Amino acid sequence: MKIQFIERIKEFFEKRRLKKLPDEVLEEKIDKNIEGEETGKISLMVGAVDDEKTQIELAKKVVEAADVSMTTKAAILDELPHKTKVKLFKESVKSKELMAQKDVNTFIKIIVNNKSLQPYDELYYRLDKAFSDSQLTGILQTLKEKRPESYDEEKVLRIVAKQIDVDIKKYGTFLPSHVAQGGLFEQIVIRDDNIQDGERTFDILNAKDKQRLVEALKEEREEMKENPKISLTEKELGMLSDENLERQIDQVEKFKIKRQEELQQQNKGKEI
Repeated sequence: MKIQFIERIKEFFEKRRLKKLPDEVLEEKIDKNIEGEETGKISLMVGAVDDEKTQIELAKKVVEAADVSMTTKAAILDELPHKTKVKLFKESVKSKELMAQKDVNTFIKIIVNNKSLQPYDELYYRLDKAFSDSQLTGILQTLKEKRPESYDEEKVLRIVAKQIDVDIKKYGTFLPSHVAQGGLFEQIVIRDDNIQDGERTFDILNAKDKQRLVEALKEEREEMKENPKISLTEKELGMLSDENLERQIDQVEKFKIKRQEELQQQNKGKEI
């Protein structure tokens, strides 16, 4: 604790010292530090810049620099005011990726509050860079509640399918808990004129829903294969084969059937 306190004091005085420097000097120091790969104090330098436009440009330069560590890039976000983060988000794809990975609360706040953004598109394109299944479930729930006007059934289905493909590519499987109450599948709301309120939750036991999901999984797999930034190994291609994708969905379907049977037995026991 004593060491951390001393470090905070040192950082406080370093920030005060940097704040006294002109923006031009700070910009020069940042460029030299990037070139020399001495990036420890870059975040403090960026935070000390007065002119917002200059600050955004310098933050963008650091975030997009290949030789700067993720730790330093994340530290820059900590030094920026929220309104500056919003502008940086809109100007830099790398900054969007960084926020999704290292500052997910800010990422959510931005896509929820900025009506000019398409929140589901922003989420979709970050999936292979960030978000656990539970984080994604929470984000989809938040968007459904706070941006209902932006809800798009097909986009949410594709987001869920892409996340499943990413899970299968990484781990060889995905969690059957997606079909449980509050799980990922529950975030897909299907328009259905055959029921009173006109919409229902995705159901893996519904043949049409299951088929749509399987097709979406295969389409997302093809997107991965065609993406020059993604290199799939033979093993990963095998895990994403038609046969394995269909087998994975069948297993989840069986899981839900088994879970329903267990609940029915539990309810019968309570009645007795």
